[in-house]
Parts: sequence; C-alpha cells; structure tokens
Amino acid sequence: MAGFQRAEPFSSEERLAVLRLERLLRLLALLRQGPCTRKQIFESLGLHYGIDREEATDDARLRRAHRTLERDLAILEEIGVVLVRERRGRQPARYVLEDDQGLVPHWSLSDTEVECLAFLASMFTDPYRLAPPDPTQALPQPQPRHPFADEVQALIERLARQLPPRQQQRFERWARTPYVYFNVAPVMDYLPYREVIRKIARAIQQHQHIRFRYRPLSGKEVTHQHLDPAYVIHMEGHFYLVAYHPERGQFLEFRIDRIQEQSLQIEPQLTGRTRPRQVLTFRFWLDARIAEPGLSQRWLSQVVEREEVRMNERGQEERWILIRATAYSRWRVIQQLLRYGERAELIEPASLREEMRSVVSKMGRLYGLSMQAPEEER
Repeated sequence: MAGFQRAEPFSSEERLAVLRLERLLRLLALLRQGPCTRKQIFESLGLHYGIDREEATDDARLRRAHRTLERDLAILEEIGVVLVRERRGRQPARYVLEDDQGLVPHWSLSDTEVECLAFLASMFTDPYRLAPPDPTQALPQPQPRHPFADEVQALIERLARQLPPRQQQRFERWARTPYVYFNVAPVMDYLPYREVIRKIARAIQQHQHIRFRYRPLSGKEVTHQHLDPAYVIHMEGHFYLVAYHPERGQFLEFRIDRIQEQSLQIEPQLTGRTRPRQVLTFRFWLDARIAEPGLSQRWLSQVVEREEVRMNERGQEERWILIRATAYSRWRVIQQLLRYGERAELIEPASLREEMRSVVSKMGRLYGLSMQAPEEER
C-alpha cells in the first residue's frame, strides 16, 4: 500500500508547528514517566529546547529555553492536562503529571500481574515506607538498605504509573498493606558499596581481572591481584564476590563490605575463556528427618549414597543418610554444615574434617568445654 505523499513541501510555519508538536509529545511522555525538575527535562529534551549538552550554553539561550518550556506547560494545561508544581523543602520544584486526559496510552496487566508487581515492590522496601510504624502490629521491622533498592523501587513505581487508574489503585492497595513480606534486605546497609558492586559487574561483563585490598576477619589487610571475578551473590544477609584466585587455584568468597573501595582496580588483561573448575568433593552424614521433604540444593551437586540406622542417647533409633556433594569453597562447606549442629557429621576428605574439628574445638573452649585440640593446633 502506498504511503501518504504530500503534494507540496512543508512551509517554514508548518515545519515549526511539527517541531512544536513533537516537543510537546516528548515532554508529555517524559512527565508520564514520573515527576521531573526543569533540569531533568532539559537533560532529556535539551536539543528540543535549543540546549546542547556537549557545548556551553549562554545565558540568553538558557532563558529562551525556560520561556519555551513555560509556554509548552501552559499549552498542556490548556488542553486539559493536570500538572502540579511540587516543591519539597529546598529541593528544586518538580512537575507532577496527575491526569494526562488519555493523551498517553496506558498498558494493562491482569489483576494477578498487578499483585505480583506489588509483591516485587515489597521485596525492596521496608514495611513502613507507605505507613507509619505501629507498635501494636506484628509487622517486620525496617531493614538495612539493599544497594539497588532505590533504583528497583523507582522502576516498579514507574511501571505502576503506566497502569490504568483502576489498576493503579489496586497496586497501591497491595503495596501499602502487603499480605506477604519477602524483603530482600541485607543485615547491614550496603548502599555505600553500590559502586563497588557496579565496578565488579563491569569487570565481569568485560571479562577482565581485578585487584583490591581486602580486610579479613583477622583485621590485617591483604592485597589480591589477577582475580577472575565470577559473580556477586547475596548469602546469609551479606553480598559476596565469588572469584577465581589463580595463585591458590580455587574459587574464593570475598565479602563486599571488606573490599577497600579505593583500591579496587580493573586490570587491563582479559580473563581466560574457561576457568579451571577445581571443585571439592566431600561426604557427610545427615539426620534423615532434615531431608524428609527432599534435599535442598545447597551444593554444586549432591547425591545420597546410602542410609543407616543409629541409636541416640535415649536408646531410640534414628535414620541417617550419607551424602556425597561438591562445592567450590571449603569455608562455605564448614559454615553450612555447622548450621545443622549435631544433626550433621563431616566425614571426608580427612583434611576438611580436621578443619571442622579445629572449629568445633574452638567453639567448645568458648563454652568452657574441655576438648582435645586437633593435632595441628598443639
């Protein structure tokens, strides 16, 4: 089908009208995404207002841009768009779009999808963000901040603003009084370490090595270099970098808040395409009652080898299962098995069992128990 063809070229007046219409539509679409200050408007639509971010803008051009924006806002209000000029304290004024009169199309979700969107919002905010704390209610307490919670929350709220009014109300109702709390919150405020995570993520994306100074529990800083970063993971309330250490020939875990930010550098050399997968194979006994619903996937791989019956201290029979599993980190194996307490026993390899004995021996001494120290500590 032939497209529309104009018999005559646009006149200069018509061309200006088209440019003005495009600018108005772009301004309306920008305001539809959320509240904007004048600075934000000019940063997004600078070329449409005669402002080039690559070049210095003189005062006369800037004043002309402000007058043009004022006229555009007045035109939008004249055709029925409801705009509110909002100012909070000393912060720059923001323009808030309250009603676009249907000039910008909505996107629609099912009611179940709206509830899921509200559920996602609850994962990255504290329960009292939309409601004041009420000591009479058994709600979870506000949590430390996730390093990317603000960005995630802003995106979710931006998506919610694109919903039709009825679904926006449903989202607000579910977000304000959620029925399920699943807050992705660390045990400490990781917001100051956001740039560390970003930099590591950039190195992973570019397949480059990194180096940094690290402060372990001992308190003595150690410099690690030529590390091949694999990923950053949230475990047990903290964020960890998992990276391959070429000198040690194994994957190690580094807690993000112990990496000295100023020392973190991306090295110029590229990482190899494949990392040596030197995994640790170990065996341990586990009380079968813990695994009755099925083995949880805590390791790279795991399989039940056999089962046996033991007598406990009360003369009762208990079922235990022998599990063979693989993992990258010896430290992580010990920490995970310690969580099972007396319901798990590490069997092999012998060197890892000896490390476990050392840890348990130190724990015993903390509680005043007389325990024989492992050979390596005598």
